[in-house]
Amino acid sequence: MQIFRRPFSLMVSRKAVLPLIVLVIASVALAGRSMLSLPTVTSVPVSSSTHISVQPSAVVAQSSQIRTELITIRPTGFDPTGIRLTDGQFRIAVDNKSGLDEVTLRLTREGGAQVREVRLPLGQLKWRENLNLPDGRYALTEANHPAWLCHIIIGN
Repeated sequence: MQIFRRPFSLMVSRKAVLPLIVLVIASVALAGRSMLSLPTVTSVPVSSSTHISVQPSAVVAQSSQIRTELITIRPTGFDPTGIRLTDGQFRIAVDNKSGLDEVTLRLTREGGAQVREVRLPLGQLKWRENLNLPDGRYALTEANHPAWLCHIIIGN
């Protein structure tokens, strides 16, 4: 049983070291890549009888000083429950800290015209989108919790 008295470095063949190193580097690279990739958020403009013009994010992205509004979904609802903006060009940032596996967010203009419906699937905890909404009053709700409400007022 002389084999157990040799150092580990002598027991590993020199030819086996290089493939082992390549395997470790490849594993680290793949793990890092999967950590950086994000699940897809489904954001769908909703058509209705009342047309609301929402500018594409490319137009909004031209401004380097775009305002970001953070809204957090908690087990009790939205925080804050309302925001007021002088300009409808902003980045909405919604974080799901409600404990729900999946949420469906609805952005609706006062009077019932739906602007956006966004489904955050299992594991997706954030929604980020640049918006350019006309002046008016809007409501952000969660489809299965209609009492959860965040009022968004744009304009004076």
